Amino acid sequence: MDPSTKRGFLVGVLGGAIALGVSFLIRIVAGGVFLPELAAQTLFSLTPGAIESKAVETLQSLAKYSAFTAAVGANVVVYGILGALLFRTKSISEGSSRLERFASFSLLPYLVLAAAGIALLFTTAIQSSPVSLPVLLVSMVPPQLAFGATLAILKGDAKPTDLCQAVKAPKGTKFDRRRRLFIRAGVASAVGAAILVYGVGFLLRPSNTSTVQASPNALVSQNLTANANFYRVDVNIFPPSVDSSTWNLKVFGLVNTELNLNLAQLQQMAVMEQYNTLECVSNTIGGDLISTAQWTGVKLKDLLNMAGVQSSADYVVFRAVDGYDVGIPLDTAMLDATLLAYEMNGSPLPTDHGSPLRAIVPGLYGMMNCKWIVSIEAVSGV
Repeated sequence: MDPSTKRGFLVGVLGGAIALGVSFLIRIVAGGVFLPELAAQTLFSLTPGAIESKAVETLQSLAKYSAFTAAVGANVVVYGILGALLFRTKSISEGSSRLERFASFSLLPYLVLAAAGIALLFTTAIQSSPVSLPVLLVSMVPPQLAFGATLAILKGDAKPTDLCQAVKAPKGTKFDRRRRLFIRAGVASAVGAAILVYGVGFLLRPSNTSTVQASPNALVSQNLTANANFYRVDVNIFPPSVDSSTWNLKVFGLVNTELNLNLAQLQQMAVMEQYNTLECVSNTIGGDLISTAQWTGVKLKDLLNMAGVQSSADYVVFRAVDGYDVGIPLDTAMLDATLLAYEMNGSPLPTDHGSPLRAIVPGLYGMMNCKWIVSIEAVSGV
């Protein structure tokens, strides 16, 4: 491999790590787009339900973290390739000022990764998602500036290409230049490593879940699980944050009348309150992926009766803000105990558990109890 290509790849990997660290902080602090997260989300959206269920059953929460980690690795490799290409292109890496190189080193990665992000966004087709095209485009600017700055700093001044010029260079120049580059790389590595270590620690921090003993009497208060300790398994690295003041629920499909209801309208309907235990399909005997809570909301059948479900319908499909969807038989949807919950243990439904609305379907595993619902469709078959 050409030395400049190899060096460009390594510097690109380093710059990519720093860029991803910046992007991660933007995701945490400002709710921006983190490209590996979007890539992992797209993968889950395109994965057939049977395969997805098997992955969750086998790997539990490691399923989403495996996809996320692979996406992070792929993104770093892309940055390395971009670094190699930029270092090989002499019209960009040599013969121009450091400011011009910084602009070039930032612009190309932005165009490439923005195009990839747009493709992922439209492939996933996430409806009513907090991830919008403007948010994607704006939140990707700072990471690419960080990448461009890293490459421009570590590239340094162009090497003299003429042999005579090289011979005439002051005796200690080469050593001094290498030392400066080494110091720059060390500082950049420390910054990138600190950010990435923080990110990994944030994602893989110990869960607050606690083991809950199943009880035949769910009404016994000591068997309730606090909201903060209630188990959580879903396809998201970060739970979607939905603005309940602008949120609407759409009921459509094989119905006589389509419905569009906001949260206040749902809360004005007849209130249903019940205790239910949810369990993950991958839970083991004595495992902690099982929790009990008091749920408050409305009967799903009340909404379906309002809409007037047609006789040809035999399934009801929940669609979530993160692109997840799951269907249950119409007979199950019409049971009195099948609930659309907006409160959990007497408090508004937490973001982690599906705010502003989730399904509670007794007798089915947690994956069938859709969170962050934005629409309900009556269909014929699934």
